[in-house]
Amino acid sequence: MPCIVISVHYRRSPEHRYPIAYDDSYAALKWLQSTDQIHDLPCTADLSRCVLMGDSAGGNIVHHIGCKAAMEDLKPLSIRGHVLIQPFFGGQERTPSEILLVNAPIVSSEQADWHWKAYLPPNADRDHPACNIFGPRAADISGISLPPTLVTVGELDILQDWQLRYVNGLQKAGKEVDKIFYEGGIHGFHLLAHDKLAKQFRSDVFDFIQEHCQF
Repeated sequence: MPCIVISVHYRRSPEHRYPIAYDDSYAALKWLQSTDQIHDLPCTADLSRCVLMGDSAGGNIVHHIGCKAAMEDLKPLSIRGHVLIQPFFGGQERTPSEILLVNAPIVSSEQADWHWKAYLPPNADRDHPACNIFGPRAADISGISLPPTLVTVGELDILQDWQLRYVNGLQKAGKEVDKIFYEGGIHGFHLLAHDKLAKQFRSDVFDFIQEHCQF
């Protein structure tokens, strides 16, 4: 499946707090929509068949800019799918996976708390809508027309309960969403190039794009 991958080098916290990462990422979509990209993309680029994809914090960004994009006319750009790879969500509550997986590699609850404190507005808590997507202060997305969504979840990722709540929230909002749960998957397992799970992950993402995004 030939494709063009565009990676967004968005500014990061703590130097650049909320909502800079979202603004920078959305600016990339507006660039794609504009004529500014004509000299940078090959002539074979088909803007009518785009997929937003991100891992960890990038998965969080996909949700937020995907919702914004769905409420605007970005023609000729058309987003056919969202792929959220172990998205970085959270909330004030400590979930069972955060409590039980205290020795999980890569991400701990303390590290996640620090990242949210560094990114969210001063004095905001983790129920801020940027963090807790379907929390008490979150926007209602039931009226937004979102494309099909794939969410990948790892068994040994402390964020798995928030990711599963996200899937459930999309379903309750009437959105088309697929979830794939990887037994033994740590946060970021897909980056282990020769790992069996990583190979399965790549195949699963390929299949989702082929099936739902009409590539």
